[in-house]
Amino acid sequence: MDEAVVSGGVKPMPTFFVKSERHLAGTTEQEKKDYFTINLITSGSLRQFIGDRLLPGDQGCVFFIAPGVPHRAQILEPSTTLTIGFQLDFLHPQFPTSAIHSWASPASLEAAPELMLFAAQAHIEFESDGDLQQRIFEQAMQLSGYSTAQGVGVTSIARARLSLFLLEILKAYETSVLDSLAQGANASGKNERIDELLDFLRGRIHQRVTTEEAAQFMNLSPSCLAARVRRVTGKTLGELQNEIRLGRSKELLVLTDTRISEIAHSCGFDDIGYFSRRFKQAIGQTPGEYRRKHQTGPSVIRH
Repeated sequence: MDEAVVSGGVKPMPTFFVKSERHLAGTTEQEKKDYFTINLITSGSLRQFIGDRLLPGDQGCVFFIAPGVPHRAQILEPSTTLTIGFQLDFLHPQFPTSAIHSWASPASLEAAPELMLFAAQAHIEFESDGDLQQRIFEQAMQLSGYSTAQGVGVTSIARARLSLFLLEILKAYETSVLDSLAQGANASGKNERIDELLDFLRGRIHQRVTTEEAAQFMNLSPSCLAARVRRVTGKTLGELQNEIRLGRSKELLVLTDTRISEIAHSCGFDDIGYFSRRFKQAIGQTPGEYRRKHQTGPSVIRH
């Protein structure tokens, strides 16, 4: 199978791979990949933080993780997953290299509808059972065989089977996916570098970023930045920051036993009372209630 070209003597990453992984109970480190990832749970139980969402997962669940999206898993019991990874130019070699930065635009999704699954993952869950689960498993195992095969036409066959695998799932969830995209729930269109702004804010989650600081980073005037954020996200910069902070606090509440006051401080809330009020307003539960509902003892990171 083809491999991505890299420099510096580092082993190149395949442009397409399939691997089975066995996980013991515990929590993985947060990571962001520069390629598309599909995680199919073949046994056991786990939960995934993808972006700011906590998603449950049992046998038959499928997770679609887009490039650059932070994620980590909490393994609730020994589990097995089949992980499929691919670069955009493997699935659609006709796309220019720059398309990786606009894969979720309406034009890209129209040309590559398989990617709709990754755009919709932030808003819907993909759980399969019965015949659908069996078909997904069978196609995934066929993909596994082609990921290591050699010979004339193997790459083309693997590409076609990967596309059919994704389209099979898209067909099963078509209504939910299209509704999500139609409502503008995904990071669609020309997001005007909002992804860059989100990364900037996540890297400074413990501090209050002013409009002037964010505008300087984006090389825009404060008024232009504020208008762009409102136009693309429907939120103010402050609301966007609080959304990121609360998402991170949810993750820490579930995956660690860190004190709530310390979590609030690490996420940029100096006032624990204000943090609790904002959390309940957004989530519908106090931080303590949310922790008690979602946290499981054996898998928690101790601090």
